[in-house]
Amino acid sequence: MTPQSTRSESGQVLPITALFMGVLLLFSALAVDVTGVLSAERFYTTTADAAALAGAQDLQKGKTREVTPDERTRAREHAMHVLVKELGASGTPVTGNCNPANDVVDCSLPSTPYLVSIRTPSPECVDCDNDRAVKVTVRHPDFDLSFARLVGQSNWNVESSAVAGIQYTGKYALLALKPQTNYDTGIVLNGSGTVVQVDSGDIGTNTHLVESSGNVVLDPDYKLRHYNDTMKNGKLGYSPANMGEDLDVLIDDPNYGGPAWPVKSVNPTLYYADREAGEVDCGSLTLPTTVNDLVDAGETVVCLNPGVYEQGNGQDKTFKVGSGEHAYLTPGAYLFEGGITNRGHLYGGLTASAPGVVLSTPQDKEMDLESSETLLLNVGDGTAPAAPAQDYLGNEVKTPDDPALDGDQSLVITFHVPKDLACFESDGVTPRDDKSCGAEKNAAVKLAGTSEMGIYGVIYSPTRRVSIRGNSGVTAIDGQIIGWTLEWSGGSTLKLNYPEFEQIGILRLDAACTAAFTPCS
Repeated sequence: MTPQSTRSESGQVLPITALFMGVLLLFSALAVDVTGVLSAERFYTTTADAAALAGAQDLQKGKTREVTPDERTRAREHAMHVLVKELGASGTPVTGNCNPANDVVDCSLPSTPYLVSIRTPSPECVDCDNDRAVKVTVRHPDFDLSFARLVGQSNWNVESSAVAGIQYTGKYALLALKPQTNYDTGIVLNGSGTVVQVDSGDIGTNTHLVESSGNVVLDPDYKLRHYNDTMKNGKLGYSPANMGEDLDVLIDDPNYGGPAWPVKSVNPTLYYADREAGEVDCGSLTLPTTVNDLVDAGETVVCLNPGVYEQGNGQDKTFKVGSGEHAYLTPGAYLFEGGITNRGHLYGGLTASAPGVVLSTPQDKEMDLESSETLLLNVGDGTAPAAPAQDYLGNEVKTPDDPALDGDQSLVITFHVPKDLACFESDGVTPRDDKSCGAEKNAAVKLAGTSEMGIYGVIYSPTRRVSIRGNSGVTAIDGQIIGWTLEWSGGSTLKLNYPEFEQIGILRLDAACTAAFTPCS
């Protein structure tokens, strides 16, 4: 290579190097602007998160799921207060599009370059209820750029949003535990005019709900939560569609414990060979006013002690109350080893705030109460319901306190059927998909929807069916109904109310504005 060619190549390299260095410097300069934009966006995100969380917490001030207009106004005010403080505004705007009485949209914060928006209900949600969520947006429409001016871009619109909301755990007034299979369904309504009206509480099923000819009415503050909505026959039993919510995991059995039972060899006096052996002189008792009011002249009342009834009437294993009979259960726990049938009038737990009764049978027996002339259990005297029954050890038979509820929120257990552990996984609460469980057995608890039925508390039959056969009229139950499957028929209306507890929801940021999803804007 000659010295001339070397000089020629060197002359070519220098301009290329200069060009490369110029491009490198330009990209480095632009990177400074990008870093500034990203830093600003992170700050806006943090600010929007804090404001959304502050606002959302005001959506549960009443400790109920209902959100009032006043609570929404307070939520916007609270979120605005955070934005004013964190973004260094000189004051809080309250007029025009900044008025917190309505959604705040592109409100200009005094002495700042920022436009903010506060919306509730949130227009976006991934894992929350829009109605109980707040969306906050912080926007700088003219974020100043330095080096990008070299390519004709002097400013940029930079914004970030956050959604925060109140999430509630399932508060099930109705719960069917049976998992999805090729047979049967979780909740079934049969019969023209059959209506299940849930005024307070969710409906949960590990399969789905089918209406062949009935109807479900659910308060809009609650949900029908179902694990699988794939139907073989019938249709999903809810309208509008947003009433339903798909579940990713099975609903666990709440695993309510029942009363402790005495051992015959240790406590023989708490075992009764038949109904007659368990009778106590009603004259030695002060009967609740309700019982006296319902007993006509010339009729008598049979009063019974709590304990274990080995036989029913005579050699018939089933404990029976015949048509026209009045039977009063004194406070305590009753185990009917041969099951129980009521065709007459059955009472218990009719004194306000005093210990009531709990009825139980072995897992393979029935509580057949669907032809009852009267059935009143744990309803108290109209001023307040009964307190939980006490077993022979003095333990209250009730549900555990719910950490999702405020304070002592246990419920009276009125019917308790022991669970078949073979129908659950090793944890004892996750239902197992097994055709031999529950669905192929007769109902453990059979009730009739009549105006003469009143029940307060929990009906718990985790591996057996609960069946309610309706008649004309409206029947009210305050509490929970939990079964392997649930079935209604007969054309009546059942009004079910999970007692109004002060439920505290979980406050959290929603995934709508996270990187894993399309960012909110």
